Amino acid sequence: MIGVTALGAAAPALAQTPAPGDGDIIVTATRQETRLQDTPLAISAYTAEQMERSGTRDLRDIVTFTPGLTIGTGEGQGAVPISIRGVGQNDLGIGADAPIAVYLDGVYLARPYMNLFDLVDVERIEVLRGPQGTLYGRNATGGAINVITRRPGRDVVVEAAARYGNYDAWGAQALAMAPLGPTLSGKIAISASRHDGYTRRLPTGDDLDPERSFAIRGALRWQPDDRLDVQLNADRGYHDMPVVVHNSAAPDFDPRRIALDANPREDRDYWGLSLDTTLDLGSVRLTAITGYREAKLANLIDTDASARRLVHFGQYDETAQFSQEVRASSAGGGRLQWLAGLYHFREDADTFSPIYLDFTTILGLPLPTTQHIDASNRTRAVAAFGQASYRITDRLSLSAGLRWSRETKTFTFLQQFTVDIPPIFTSFPRSRQKTRWSDLSPRIAVDYRPNDRLLLYASYSEGFKSGGSTSVSLITTPLPNIFAPEALEAFEAGAKGDWLDGRLRVSATAFHYDYKNLQVRTADDLGFLVVRNAATASIDGFEFELTAHPVGRFQINAVAALLDARYDRFVDPVSLVDYSGDRLNRAPDVKIGLGLQNGFALGDRGELMLRGEYEYMSRIYHQPGENRLFSRAPTNLFNARIAFTAPDRRWSVALFGKNLTNERYIGHAFVVLGEPRATITPPRTYGIEVRVAN
Repeated sequence: MIGVTALGAAAPALAQTPAPGDGDIIVTATRQETRLQDTPLAISAYTAEQMERSGTRDLRDIVTFTPGLTIGTGEGQGAVPISIRGVGQNDLGIGADAPIAVYLDGVYLARPYMNLFDLVDVERIEVLRGPQGTLYGRNATGGAINVITRRPGRDVVVEAAARYGNYDAWGAQALAMAPLGPTLSGKIAISASRHDGYTRRLPTGDDLDPERSFAIRGALRWQPDDRLDVQLNADRGYHDMPVVVHNSAAPDFDPRRIALDANPREDRDYWGLSLDTTLDLGSVRLTAITGYREAKLANLIDTDASARRLVHFGQYDETAQFSQEVRASSAGGGRLQWLAGLYHFREDADTFSPIYLDFTTILGLPLPTTQHIDASNRTRAVAAFGQASYRITDRLSLSAGLRWSRETKTFTFLQQFTVDIPPIFTSFPRSRQKTRWSDLSPRIAVDYRPNDRLLLYASYSEGFKSGGSTSVSLITTPLPNIFAPEALEAFEAGAKGDWLDGRLRVSATAFHYDYKNLQVRTADDLGFLVVRNAATASIDGFEFELTAHPVGRFQINAVAALLDARYDRFVDPVSLVDYSGDRLNRAPDVKIGLGLQNGFALGDRGELMLRGEYEYMSRIYHQPGENRLFSRAPTNLFNARIAFTAPDRRWSVALFGKNLTNERYIGHAFVVLGEPRATITPPRTYGIEVRVAN
């Protein structure tokens, strides 16, 4: 969705139906401020006003209008799988990293269970599609998601919102920003929400998957003069969202109810600090971003998805990370624009996983047993990077960049069983394995403006995803397997147009990926999942985004994505099944998003806004091989919102509905001893929301 709402206005805070050509989105995707339509990258950007009109509450709500983006339901290991253009994560333990890098105010969030938080004070979200290895480094193979929160300033801003809906769902949030002195300003934002679960336990009627969240964020900003800007950010919160796992192939499968012998649990707790310092030296701007974050995960799944006590999976993680980035960049509008920086990252992650296993019936083993995994991952990474762009003529520019990265990972793994049952369940002493990888990630691009309304660009770039090790699976040898990094080469060409005084904006992108050394999750000799570098793939696609204001306050948002993402070579090393030519996981052939919105001026009585949204996504597969038991059928989703805003724009009330046709589908699927296990998307939800602002 390419919007046209101007950023930076402190008040009035409530969104209004946009007028044609009323502003531009300013993004920092290139680590420098640029207009969205002047940025030669495939980016989707969302302002606070746009997110309010769509009812966006966390990252899961931006999927409809982001080409190539899919976000599934949880697998029960503290993560919802994110993929961009068919590039996504396969292993979810602390020994592996995701290929989509999520940043909060410039700080990388290392663990997937850090990235689902309430968007209470967010200024904008930027989704960069394609490898971002040069500026973002490791683990941005598929792309990057930047969440940028609002910065306090000289204006006093007070906002609050509350909502209530079906499933006894409620949410409340508040934001206050104000000057605290001649050079100091501050911000505090609070949000809380909960809803009843969508699944009941048989025969007790227990609510299996209620969701609740809380977040508080604060900031102090010091601006002693026009050259120095220092902001300290702090946040803390939790997001509890138990995951119910179904046997989607069972004859009595019903997403609304299931017989289990234990209630699931998934509790995420996090807190963090960051310091953002910018010093303007005239022709050079210095930036330093320091971040520290901690997170915890407590997880329990009834993996056998039945009333029998067969397989229970527990996972208890603790992680702490520190990052430091220092950049120097050109300032001003000269022909040469450049940026150079250094980066340091360290993470200490630990996990304890008790896994109850009763295979007396399935495998004929004599006794049940409990596996205890005690594992750790110590990551140390450094990088140096630079990028420069030179305007050869007023219409033609050439840019090039390079990033050198090196990382060291040290894994420990202890596996103990209450009862050893060789050769399947065997205790092993603690092992220690140390790995080191390095990478060079280049980017070369050219952009050309045939006129002031059209931008054409082409680029070559590379991405690098870290290697890793098993951390939450059963091992049958003393040393867990180590898998090497993935690598991706991308060729991309695109166009961005802006016509009719801002009434029509269009972006189109075509791309080709060569994807090497894929980390693929497959079964070992006994049917337990392991990750191996077992495949190469090719990905081709085309993406289209449009925002139009054909008449008055009527707005059309449309996106479309075509994707052909297939394994070039992939033969399972155990089963010897040949998956070559099959589709990659979470890579739909077709995705379409459409939004229609109109504002009706009611004179001195206010304004009425009507908005409808539609999303279509073709079938996607969650596991290698085009097996429909592990797939999600094509989906058609409809959302709607009607809002009334008062004449002074200081309060509004809205009615909203999501998934209006009540379509339930498989949000994620995985294998347990050859059988499908699935988590299911939410049903129809609706409610009322009230907002007030100063």
